[in-house]
Amino acid sequence: MVDTSSVEIFLQDGAVVFSARIFPAAEQTRTFVASHGGSAKINGTVWNLKGGAACLDS
Repeated sequence: MVDTSSVEIFLQDGAVVFSARIFPAAEQTRTFVASHGGSAKINGTVWNLKGGAACLDS
C-alpha cells in the first residue's frame, strides 16, 4: 500500500508546518492554493515517493 493522500506544507523555513490528508476524486489532477484577506508568494516542489514497506495486518 502506498500513501497517496498526504500533503505537507512547510512555511518560513520549516518554522510552521501544515500536514493534511486529502482524498480527491480519481479524475482530479489539480490542486489549488488560495490566500484569504491578503496576498502570498508561493514556491512549490512536488516529490514522487518510492513505494515503502507493505502494510501487514497483525
